[in-house]
Amino acid sequence: MGVAGGGARARARTPRATAVLALASAISGSAGFSAAAAGAEGFVISSPEGQNSLRVGLDAIYKLEPRSLNGDWQDRDAIYAARPFLSGTVFRDWIRFLTEAELAQNPPYLLYSYLEVRPRAEFGFRIGQQNS
Repeated sequence: MGVAGGGARARARTPRATAVLALASAISGSAGFSAAAAGAEGFVISSPEGQNSLRVGLDAIYKLEPRSLNGDWQDRDAIYAARPFLSGTVFRDWIRFLTEAELAQNPPYLLYSYLEVRPRAEFGFRIGQQNS
């Protein structure tokens, strides 16, 4: 069902991926952002000068562990971790933020959320909740 010789590009142009990129382009164009891309770093919306960016993602761990006890299959949760996150830069490329939550546990909780200001590699500070 693929395009001959299309490779990764043919797989990336599914109707769902095309719709997501079209929606992101429409949102980014109306908000003053010019670039929306899905590449090696995930889905990123950024301003023309690159000083503002937003990266949206999901880290997930699936655990398939079939088990039986006395011939009866045991119920196991297949989703071990589901961690959506938002990260990016604000005003300058050296002012960064990150927020990540854990949704697979009961109750869901905030893993960490911080704002980092680092004008030089040698100097900076970070405020927020880190590695709870």
